[in-house]
Amino acid sequence: MSQSKVFQLYTHVMPWEIDYCLLLFNTLSSGKLLTKNKFKIRVTLNLSSYIIDWDNSKLDKEYFIEKIHYYGKLLDVFDEVVIHVYDGNENYGHLDLQKAVVHEENDYYVAICPDQLFDKSILQLFEQSVNMINEPHFVLTPEIPKLWDPSWDIISNDYYNKTIPVSSNNTYDYMGINRYEALHITDTFSVDLEKLSTFKFAGWLDLYSKRVYENFVPVPNDWNGYGQWDLYALTILKTMKRMNFPVSVSQYKLKNFITTSIENSNWNGGENRSIYKNRLKLNNIPDNREHYQTTLDNKIDSQLDIIFKGTLYE
Repeated sequence: MSQSKVFQLYTHVMPWEIDYCLLLFNTLSSGKLLTKNKFKIRVTLNLSSYIIDWDNSKLDKEYFIEKIHYYGKLLDVFDEVVIHVYDGNENYGHLDLQKAVVHEENDYYVAICPDQLFDKSILQLFEQSVNMINEPHFVLTPEIPKLWDPSWDIISNDYYNKTIPVSSNNTYDYMGINRYEALHITDTFSVDLEKLSTFKFAGWLDLYSKRVYENFVPVPNDWNGYGQWDLYALTILKTMKRMNFPVSVSQYKLKNFITTSIENSNWNGGENRSIYKNRLKLNNIPDNREHYQTTLDNKIDSQLDIIFKGTLYE
């Protein structure tokens, strides 16, 4: 019998996303029952006082802490569950969580945004797909219905690529898509594993092989809080593929399996988020993304140099 693989799932939750966890955790726990390998999950609830002025908010930290632990009971079917509540005053964010999940026993990392809607079969499909991919360095993503502009078409479902017209400013009217209907594409079309010619992902519901996540596109040590890790990772992996690096890396997608956002939806337009945001006082803090943008090119060049020299894959 082959050795069990270890899948590390992680999700970063802001207080205004707390109720999305009820649906997310229920979907994941139902899906875990279909799997054969070891699945771990780490959930971080971010209550940083650097981001939120709790003294002047109408809801307190304990309200959200009680909710995350209550919803977290749904995850008891997982092989390892960590519910982490950050309630300090530092600039904490998804970058810190991405670094915290790294562990030598992990074979794959699965990033999940708490607002995503998808079928419970995703974990089983990930499990089956990694056994079909005959290369060690890869990213695996579901499809999306349609978002923003044609640059995303490579991971958009064919049905929406054919039916949603591009506007005069080269964008899509994606808010008109019924997100729940999109999830039922698999009822009509079979799910297939497809290798892509380039890379396109955003960390919504993506699987990364160990070497890609830990060695090729690790979060820089001096990054914390929020930053453009997706752009950093995409640029590195695209460059590796375009320039035929000594080590190959690829992206695959689950054709006809769709993940989509509750917030980008004609269902509620993100109203659940505003229910909480209207009761929280947010601090006026600098935009980390702009800060990291100034050093992004240097970070990318430095990491590509390390990879090209072969120190990460020998």
